[in-house]
Amino acid sequence: MRAPRLDEVLEELRHLVERMTGKVRSQLQDAMKALAEGDKALALRVIEGDREVNRLNHAIEDKVIETVALLRPLAGDLRFVISAMKTAIDLERIGDLAQNIAEVVYYRMGGRTPSEPLLTDLMRMGELVDGMVKIATMATLGRDPTVAYTLKDMDNEVDSLFYQVLQEVMDQARKGTDTVWAVNALLIARYLERVGDHACNIGEHAVYARTGQHIKLT
Repeated sequence: MRAPRLDEVLEELRHLVERMTGKVRSQLQDAMKALAEGDKALALRVIEGDREVNRLNHAIEDKVIETVALLRPLAGDLRFVISAMKTAIDLERIGDLAQNIAEVVYYRMGGRTPSEPLLTDLMRMGELVDGMVKIATMATLGRDPTVAYTLKDMDNEVDSLFYQVLQEVMDQARKGTDTVWAVNALLIARYLERVGDHACNIGEHAVYARTGQHIKLT
C-alpha cells in the first residue's frame, strides 16, 4: 500500500476545513433565520446539527496528528497544518455559538418573533459575522491571506452594532416594555459579537500560515 504524499494529505486537510466551514455557516444562517421567523423546528435542527460540527473538528484533529507524526512537514506546510487545527477549534466554537442562539429561540422565546429595531440590528450582525467567517476561511484555504485584513473593519462594525443593541435594551428596560425579549436580544448580540472575534482569530491564523507573521485583527 502506497504511503500518502504530503501534498495529498494537505489537500485532504483543506477539504475537511472547507466542509466544516460550510456546516458552521449553515448552522449560523439557520439559527438567524429561526430567530427572525420564530421557527422552533428550525432552531431544534440547529441544536441537533452541532454533532456534525464536532465530528468534523475531531476529524481535522486526527488528520493534523497523522500529518505531523508520519510526514513531518516543515516551514510553511507545518504552519498551515497548525493553522488548520487552530481554525477548526475556532469553527467549533462558532458552531457552539450558533447552537446557543438556537437554544435562545427554542427554549426562551416560545415562538415569538423579535421586535424592531432590535431584530434589524441582530440580523445585520448575523450577516456581517457570516461574511467574516467566509472571508477568514478564504484566507486560510486560498493563496492570498491579505483578504484577512478586511476583517478588522467588519469586526469594528459588529462591535458598534453590539453597543447599539445594548443601548436599545437599556432604553426598553427604562420604559419597562418587553424586557424579557430585550434581555434575550442582548444575549444573542453577545453571541454574534463572539462569532466575529473567532472569525478574526481564523484570519490571524491564515496570515501566520502564509507569512510567519503574527498580527492582531481585533
